Amino acid sequence: MTVVAARVYRGVTTVVADSALCDEEFIQGGHRKIWKLNPNLIVGFSGDWGQICRARQSLQSRRRGLLSTPLRGLGSIDEFIFSSMVPIIPALGDGEESDLQLLVAVAGTLWSLGPLGEYSRYTTTYAAIGSGAPYAWGALAMGASPTKAVRVAIQFSPACRGPIRQEVIQ
Repeated sequence: MTVVAARVYRGVTTVVADSALCDEEFIQGGHRKIWKLNPNLIVGFSGDWGQICRARQSLQSRRRGLLSTPLRGLGSIDEFIFSSMVPIIPALGDGEESDLQLLVAVAGTLWSLGPLGEYSRYTTTYAAIGSGAPYAWGALAMGASPTKAVRVAIQFSPACRGPIRQEVIQ
């Protein structure tokens, strides 16, 4: 289970995640769920661990091309999400039902990408995904930092565990 929380505040974007990996038999910490792919792009993942690993590999293999040109305005950010991020999602399912979800932080905006390739920009300056997201959303809405929001989710969601990891875009 997972919690990934993010906030954009005064030009700084912070993305924080727990590190639990679990199935019906165990819960284990220490698994990385957020990656800073370049100085302007952080991706957080929730869902099936195998699909997370394939998504990360797909993104890292295209890392050099991601944001090689500067983004200007929401139109170009939307185009970047549509052309660079969305295409990797449907290819990861291997015919299985997918619960993969990505939280993407780019150019001061936060985006959600779902298992069918659907995507949307959050209209808030904060967001959360994963099974611990309801706790994190509540904490973020009350003004908590993403780190505090993830700690709240860990406290109340038994499948979310530390240690927590953080990535920042200045």
